[in-house]
Amino acid sequence: MEVVSVTLDLLDVDSAAIDVFKHKPHDIKIHSYTAKDGFAIDRVVEGDFVVLDSVPEGAFVKVARSLSKLLSFLHTYVVEANGKATATHFVKEEGEEEWKAVEEEEFYNRFNALSFTKYDYVEKEFNIAKKVKESEFYVNKSSKFPFAVYAANSTCRVKKVVDKKATIWESKDGELCTKASFYPSSGKPRLLWLVIRDSDLDEAVLYFSKVKNVWASVDKTTYLQDLKEAGFDSSGFDDKVVLDISKPDKDLFYTTKDNVDIVTMNRYCVRPGFRINKVVSGNELIWEASGDEFCIYFRFGAIENGVSIGALFITSSKNENKILYYKKNLDSEWVIVGKNEYYACLVNRNDKMYTHKGDGKIVMSSFRNKQGIKIVTYASKVENSRGNIILVHGLRGHFTADYCTFNMDWIYEHYGFDIFPHLSIFDEPVDAKKASNAERYKSYFEYKTLEGMNLFNVLCRSQYEGTFVEALNNLGFSVYGLDLQSHGFSESAFGYRCHVEDFKDYVHDVLQFVSIVKRGKFSDSSEKWDEDLIYGEAKVDARTFLLGFSSGGNIVMQAVQEFYKKVGDTKAKFVDGLLGLSPMLSLDIHLDTFFKKVGRRLLWLIAYFSPKSVSPGQSIFDCGIAFETFADYKTDMLYYNKKHIFKTLASVFDACDNVIRDENMKYYPKYLPTFLAHTKDDDQCGVKGPRDMIDKRFKGKRTATFVEFTGSGHHLAETHYIPVVIPYLSKWFNDNIKLEIANEASREVELEVSKNSFVIEGSLEL
Repeated sequence: MEVVSVTLDLLDVDSAAIDVFKHKPHDIKIHSYTAKDGFAIDRVVEGDFVVLDSVPEGAFVKVARSLSKLLSFLHTYVVEANGKATATHFVKEEGEEEWKAVEEEEFYNRFNALSFTKYDYVEKEFNIAKKVKESEFYVNKSSKFPFAVYAANSTCRVKKVVDKKATIWESKDGELCTKASFYPSSGKPRLLWLVIRDSDLDEAVLYFSKVKNVWASVDKTTYLQDLKEAGFDSSGFDDKVVLDISKPDKDLFYTTKDNVDIVTMNRYCVRPGFRINKVVSGNELIWEASGDEFCIYFRFGAIENGVSIGALFITSSKNENKILYYKKNLDSEWVIVGKNEYYACLVNRNDKMYTHKGDGKIVMSSFRNKQGIKIVTYASKVENSRGNIILVHGLRGHFTADYCTFNMDWIYEHYGFDIFPHLSIFDEPVDAKKASNAERYKSYFEYKTLEGMNLFNVLCRSQYEGTFVEALNNLGFSVYGLDLQSHGFSESAFGYRCHVEDFKDYVHDVLQFVSIVKRGKFSDSSEKWDEDLIYGEAKVDARTFLLGFSSGGNIVMQAVQEFYKKVGDTKAKFVDGLLGLSPMLSLDIHLDTFFKKVGRRLLWLIAYFSPKSVSPGQSIFDCGIAFETFADYKTDMLYYNKKHIFKTLASVFDACDNVIRDENMKYYPKYLPTFLAHTKDDDQCGVKGPRDMIDKRFKGKRTATFVEFTGSGHHLAETHYIPVVIPYLSKWFNDNIKLEIANEASREVELEVSKNSFVIEGSLEL
């Protein structure tokens, strides 16, 4: 093929020669430019400004540009024919007219600082004379500690510290107060020190002493002398505490718990001001500190088969972070194990139900949907598979967030667990390790195109081992998935993330992707919307199952309804079975007051007149004291962590109403094997939806299986719930495949197929 050389002018992009990929990591709008097939970029300019000149012949060029008021940036990535790769970095500050070349680390430092501005938060004035809200601050007022310590949580940014009406400290140039420590812990404070974080996220400590009712700024030496004169004896001071997981002290630790059936997950986070130097379970020692290391967080899991696991997060004054993994069998001691063995306890790879083994890769591709935007897709295949499973994620998330898991070691090494500073006033100054933002973000910028990439070479924060995808691979299934439009890597038709004009847009994307998978066209990124192909019956041998989590569970059910509504023939084959994990079939659990019910009725009216406005009734989510939520909200560039707009809220409520309506359910085939699973106390979607679906729509039909677990966990595809969910899925798949084979054999010998030929035998019942 003849290749035509072109100049990429960022002010006048030739759409015939240049492909534009619009994405929003950390909600930062970025346009990436690459040459289309048959073209090659040999020069890059922005009007009169030359970005790249004389690109080597045969080289691949990608340019990423973001324009915003606070900071604009420009990144180029060139890979020569011999494989040599080079990158250049430019930034443009607010008010500047020209691009300025910067070094790699400075470029990514600026990107990181810009990402910090994209979170939802409330600016606060911290009045030390008033009681603070524990919904906005982490608080330590323990009688076991001589200081009162306050740390702003992820929902709150302190711009001013006052004592009644007197200003103690006020922000300049984007500074924030992240931690405050008072002496004494009760009564009127006489001494204060603040941790201040600047716009580059560097921290400094300021000291204050109250003299004649006036707060004065002092240095550390004066502060320590005033502290001594106030009666504090530093020789007896100890901020080290022991965590006993059998009876954690609520004055010392925050504890969060959730469970699903046989699995319990507990998380212990120390309150600000304390450091954990020992972890025990009753009289049994789990870990003890050495040197200046200390623990800040312990993640504990218990399975009813007698296995317990733990992940212990250790750091030091030098910010040397590491995670120790633990395992305990029934009637044995806690022992340190490797990360692989930790996850093996959950996945249980040696179980007889596993017949295959995945290769650990997830390959990426894409297609153009009905609106012409790019939808990014994923595949993790196994040889001699038993069939295909297509996964659809939930609201806010994306394929990787909902069906893979985060790499704890990588995240803790590169991000720490920065819920609040762990500084002590008595720490000696050290040369602390500082995270490299280039190591955090570089892989997201420096690849050619997503198509053909191994997902984990782009998102280093994620992993395959110990995931729902791995478990499905090991059951013998090739796994496919997509990022719904305006989620993850996929583009948005309207510029807003986590938003569509019509919920059916999600449904159409799923319909198209099912067709692509069934026709074996996953790797063909030129696939476009074609109704004849999408609603036609593809002649394929592979079984295909469709699985949705949360709102994805609603989407897959609507996809089935839409397909049969369009084709008008219930004998046509769309998929071989449908599965919903915590499916969003009702949101009534959120309408628990009269005013909320009235608000629900007014929601569409508000959404009609002000669709893109943010609903003020939503709470800002505090992601601080559970590492799982910290990992999603703070380290996942693709996760949507902001409040929803009115149109989005209205659409999800309506989706719950629509999926169960008679006029839509009549298109759901009675013979289609259907599996629904939910927890009894799920507080996000609520179990009412699947209960009603089974009782009112599937009653008496043994083609439907409903499993209701004890507990409150919503994310049933999460790693820790694999021991609960996968055995049920394994049996359900086996029963359906056996039945299909039996029915096929009956057809081959031309036996009469009874009206019950699609009944699932041996459905699990609780």
